[in-house]
Amino acid sequence: MSYHFNLSISGMRFHICSNHGSVIHMCGEKFLTPYPAIHSISLSNEDIENERELCKRDPEGIDPYLLSAPDHHIEVVCLLRKLADYIVDFDRILMEGSSIAVDGNGYIFTALSGTGKSTHTRLLRDLLGERAVMVNDDKPFLHIEEDSVSVCGTPWMGKHRLGDNLIVPLR
Repeated sequence: MSYHFNLSISGMRFHICSNHGSVIHMCGEKFLTPYPAIHSISLSNEDIENERELCKRDPEGIDPYLLSAPDHHIEVVCLLRKLADYIVDFDRILMEGSSIAVDGNGYIFTALSGTGKSTHTRLLRDLLGERAVMVNDDKPFLHIEEDSVSVCGTPWMGKHRLGDNLIVPLR
């Protein structure tokens, strides 16, 4: 069985074909769109096996859980990898960090895992209230234009699932 849906992310619309419904569930209502897609990405069983092999070759560089994760979890990682590879041609890149918008301007905290990036953005949200909105707590995209950079929310929002489908100028 295959699943087909349209995904809106970083100002781009993708038609996604996946093998497992968990990809749709992970994207959620914030990122699914009824509008026609311009780009297309398909995920295959071969992609899942290739991702699993990458995990085996670099066990220190990935979440150890992925070494024995079920296919539907690996497929979510495959989609992120394929999107990250694809968007480079459209002046976008994947960034690891916790991103927040304050008064409409985006900020990203980057550091090693466990350093406190999410803690910093939580403290800012507590301090600033409605002025602060989570863009993405784990893996935002950056859209790099000639005279500006924007931070874009993605469905890969980390374990706390904090973020939204926003695009804000990076400050």
